[in-house]
This record gives sequence, C-alpha cells and structure tokens, in this order.
Amino acid sequence: MRARVAAAAEVVLCLGTVAPGVLLYLDFFATAAYLAPVAVAASTAALAGVWRYGPWRTVGFAVTAFAVAVTWVYRDTTSYGLPTGDTAKAVVGGVASGWTSMLSVGLPADSEPDLVITPVLCTWCAVYAAVAIATRTRQALAPAVPGLIAFVVALLFSKGEPHLLLAAGFVLASLALVLLRSDRFDTAERSGGGLAFGVPVIVCVATLGAAVAWAVPVATGEDRFDPRTLRPPPVTLSTDLTPLARVKAQLREPAPRPLFDIEVDGAEQSLVRTSALDDYDGVTWSSDDPYLFAGTRLSANTAPAAVTVSARVRVEGLPGPFLPTFGRPVSLDVPDRGERRLAFNSRSGVLVCPEPSLRGLTYSFSADADVRDDSLAQSLPGPGSTDLPDDLPTELRQLAKDLTRDATTLYGKVTALERSLRRLPYDLAAAPGHSLARLKTMLVGEPGTSPGAYAEQHAAAFAVLARAIGVPSRVAVGYRLHDPTSGTYHVTSHDAHAWAEVMFADRGWVAFDPTDPTRTESTPPGNPDPAVIAGPAQPNPPTVDPRTTPTGGENGRPGGGWQGLIRATAVVTIGAVALAVSAAVGIACVKAVRSRRRRAAGGAAGVIAAWREILDRFAERGSWPPITSTPQEVAAQLDDEGLAAVAALVTVAIYAPHELDESAAARAWAVEAKYRRPSTPRGVIALVDPRPLLADRRETRQRQAALRALGTV
Repeated sequence: MRARVAAAAEVVLCLGTVAPGVLLYLDFFATAAYLAPVAVAASTAALAGVWRYGPWRTVGFAVTAFAVAVTWVYRDTTSYGLPTGDTAKAVVGGVASGWTSMLSVGLPADSEPDLVITPVLCTWCAVYAAVAIATRTRQALAPAVPGLIAFVVALLFSKGEPHLLLAAGFVLASLALVLLRSDRFDTAERSGGGLAFGVPVIVCVATLGAAVAWAVPVATGEDRFDPRTLRPPPVTLSTDLTPLARVKAQLREPAPRPLFDIEVDGAEQSLVRTSALDDYDGVTWSSDDPYLFAGTRLSANTAPAAVTVSARVRVEGLPGPFLPTFGRPVSLDVPDRGERRLAFNSRSGVLVCPEPSLRGLTYSFSADADVRDDSLAQSLPGPGSTDLPDDLPTELRQLAKDLTRDATTLYGKVTALERSLRRLPYDLAAAPGHSLARLKTMLVGEPGTSPGAYAEQHAAAFAVLARAIGVPSRVAVGYRLHDPTSGTYHVTSHDAHAWAEVMFADRGWVAFDPTDPTRTESTPPGNPDPAVIAGPAQPNPPTVDPRTTPTGGENGRPGGGWQGLIRATAVVTIGAVALAVSAAVGIACVKAVRSRRRRAAGGAAGVIAAWREILDRFAERGSWPPITSTPQEVAAQLDDEGLAAVAALVTVAIYAPHELDESAAARAWAVEAKYRRPSTPRGVIALVDPRPLLADRRETRQRQAALRALGTV
C-alpha cells in the first residue's frame, strides 16, 4: 500500500514539474482557455505513461491517448465527437506549423487551435516521458528532465519577463520528486526520517533561491533570446512613400472622397490616427515597425490615467494598409476574421490590413485614448525616441530652447511649442516636404521666401523641436473628426491631417496639434525674433516642482548601486538565517521522532534501540566506531562497566534464542541516559547535530558495499 501511495505521489510530482512550463503560456495567450486542452493532454499522457501491459499494448494505448489529446484541440472539426478527415488535416497542419504560427502572432494571442496545439504537444510529450521514466527506472533526477525541457521551450514563446515564482515552483517540484524517489528506493530503514528532514530543506532552498534571484537578478529576462527575431514578420509594408506625404494630396482633391465611417462611444475625440512615424533622417519621417497578426487582445493597459473609448469602423474608400484607431488600442473584434486578417504593432499602436482593398471591412476596437488635463503638468517623459540627425541646424535647436525657456514642466514646454507653431500661417499652397532645410525655412525664414506651411510641416517641426530639448515625440497621420451625424463621423479625404504626439510616463502618447487651418494671414519673410513667433505670453499649465526619475544603479534600474547591494545583502542574510533555522528544526524533529520510535520498543528490540541511541551520543561527540567493531569491543575502548553491561545485553538480544524481558531494556535505557548531555549550550547544540543521521547513512552504505563484495546482493 505504501509503495502504491509513493508511486502515485511520484506521478503527481511529475505533473508538478511540467506545470510551471504550462503556466508560462499565460503570458502568451490572452485568456486561460488554453488550459482546458492542455489539462486533457496532461491527463491522457499520465495514464499512458503509467500503462504497463506489454510493449505493443503500451504503444497502442499511448498513440490512442495522444490522438484523444490533439482531437480535443480540434474538436470543432469532429462529427458527433469522432475525428474526421478535416480533423486529421488540421492536426497534421497544426503539428507541422503551429510553432511558426506562434512566432507570427501578436501578444497576447487568442486561444486558437493552431496556436494551442504546440503547448499541447509539448505538455503531452513532457508528461508522458516524465511518468514513463518515473515508473520504469530508479533514476532519481531523470524524471525532472522532461519538465525542464518543456519549461525552456515555453520560455522561448513567452514574453521577455522574469518568472521567478514559476522557476521556484519547478525547482521545488523537482527537488521533492528527487527526495521522494531517493527515499523510496533507499534500502535503509524507511522510517520517514529522510522525508521529514528533506521537505523543509527543499522549501527553504526554493524560497532562498527565488529571493536571491529577485534581489540580485543575474538576468531579468528582458534581453532573453527571442526566436521571433530569426523569422521575418508576417506582414511587411512598402516604405516607398511616407504617409505624411499623402496629406496634401488628399486635401487638394477637387471633391471630398468618402473614406470611412466611425461611431465612437466614450469621450469625444477630434483626431483619429492611422499611422505613427518615429524615425527621422533629416529628410523624411518614416517607420519600420514590424507587424504581427492581431487577436482579440492587442495590448495591456499601461496608461491608468487614460480614458477608455470604443469605436466601430466601416471602411469605404480608405487606401490601405493603415486603419483608423485612437490612442493605444486594447481589444479588437473583426466579424470576418477568417477572410481578412489584421496586423498590429504593440509599440506604436498602429493597426494595418495587408489586403489590397479595404472596401467593406468592418471592425470594432476599444482603446486607451489620451485626454489632456491639468494632471499632465506633473508627468515626466516616457520611453520614446529623441534621436535627431547630426546635421540639425543650430538655429532650430536654439529656437526650441528659446520657445520653452519660461516653462518649468514637460507639459508646459510642449504646450509652448504647440502655441508657437499654431500662430504660424497656414498655407496649403506652400512647398511640400519636411526636410530640415524646409523646416528651417519655415521657422527662421530665408530672404525672398514665405514661411507659410501646412499640417505636414507643422507636425514635423513640432516633433523636431521637441526632440531638440530631449522630449520623446513622433509624428501622427490621420484625420480630423467633426460634425457627427447620429453619433457617427463620416470621414472624407478633405479631413486628412497630421499632428505630433508626446510620450508621457504615466499617460502614453498624447496628441498635440500644432496646426491652425483657419490662420491664413501671411507674415513678412525674414528671421523673426522668437518672441514674435511665440506671440503674447500666456500662462503655463499649473507648475509643479521639477522632479527627476529615480535612476537606481549604473544600469538605470531601481535597486541598483549601494541601495541594491544593501537590499541584496539583507535578503541573502535573512534567507540564510531562515535556511539554517529550518534545517536545525528539521534535524531536531527527525532525531526526536526516531528516538521516540526506538523507546517504544521493548525486550530485545528495546535493548538494541538503546544501544543505537548510545552510538548516536558518541557521534555527537565526533566518535563513531567502525562497522566491523562488536559491542564488546566498543565498550572495552571506553572502559565503562555500565556500557559493558549494555554491550553484553545487545549480544544476548541478537544471538540468544530466548527473548529478553522488559527489565533488560529498562537497564539499557538507564545507561543511555548517562550519556545524554544536560541542559547546557552543548546539549542544545547536540539536539540539532546532524552527525548521527549522517553516520547512519554512512553505515548503511558500508554494509551494502560489504554485502556486494561478498556476492550476497
């Protein structure tokens, strides 16, 4: 019965070594729906691994169990629960290309069969291998290897984030499995002492390892190898013409051309973005972001102060591939997903459709839209590019400093730039382009030229000036929203527009429109004073004390430097003390349980138990007689009459044909009591001394080696 319980516990621990790898996919999938088919795969694999009724029947049962697991994944292709030809085709295609699908989809992904099949396959193989090894071999560590492989495979598909708890869970399950198998197959006395000592040690080791990894991360996981970098993105866009250059062409069309209808629920929006450009080479604003196929979940909410907006879009004449969105899209619903597959870039928040024609496309999305309010006055710059060409004219850099000289906050600086640029004249007939030379002409003027410009140059100028003072910014291209009809905006080509966006740490990208199409008056050419461009002084937003972002250590992460070293030292010290205390308590408990069991014996067994307790007292003093010494030889070395009497009783207990009475055991225990240390510091140390436990195991190994040498085992 005990063997069956131990075998069942090993199967459970085998599942425990694979479970952390399964849970890693929570970062990959948008929901936990994938866990159901994975649980079916793990259950069938465990049953197949335990099955041992001949090689052919075992293989047949394993194949059947695998078929059940993969059929469950593609159960939509079955007929009355039975697999069909479509099921077979789907399984073959999923097994062959499921892993490539996982590398070409945006995260978090939907629990689609072609994406779930790879975790199911890895889980089934890992569980089957672990259980089969555990039930067919005596190797202590081997059953944990399949779980380790499954964990590494899952790391390749998951996000580049640390998973300390899951790693600690794998270590804990693996060590528990090794301990159980070592105790089960140990031919020594199976009193459970090994488990009682090992379990707290395992818990402490796993806890200490996780704490040390958290305090002193050798690798955070952010720079972990990503196999997606070896695979070209599934959606590539032509960069021959920047979307910014199409703004003027649309605005100059003779008649407005219907592009799309958008119905908005939530906060009122005045701009809808189609593309975002964050690379500037001095001539053109562009973007080379890769796009992955989108599921229903696009990105996590990283801007808690933003406002959630929902929208429904119906495309008419919008040229592809860029699609209208707000802020940072969070979720997406495409009714005809099977016919048209949309793609998304989570960094820029841009949604695209690689189809040649978008007419008739309908989709709904929700997004974290930016809202400009007074709380932005306390915001700091977020992560974003501030790169500019090396040949940036010094006049532009100085102009950016002059225009923002009186502002004390990030929001104050960017609103000052916005106000200044909105006071420049709007002229759709101005020369196209947004190169540095064109921007310099617009902002500081050249003899014989007009500073007139339109949205393309205004947005580009704002982004360049913002980056010149270290503010992360980009150019956004899209359309204006105005005059809704029954809550629906009808967007045409004459609504084309461009603006700039600034990255705030706690809000994400926030739009700033530096163009005023109603300001058509001209200004004389030349090099105006910055104060003239800035116009009358206007109050800045509420000012706050300048703040700096905590940098931490040399690597810029919080917790670095001396503070990180002190914290790491404290954690390691506390963990070491906890480990030592746990080990001491475990040793004392094991010794107490063993002593209690020995004292419960009577007669000859009680005499032998008392003798072994006496030997434990010798081990606590650093003395352990050789295994070849008889009890009389041990007593003779110490010249103790009481010990000699116990040695004689032990000899009688082992070899005499008659049973000793209870008084013999009592006399032996009385002698043992003399060798116990009193309640002194040395006595307390003796309680947690592990040498008696180690001596027992050493004696067992020596006895087994001697028996093997004699050929009796």
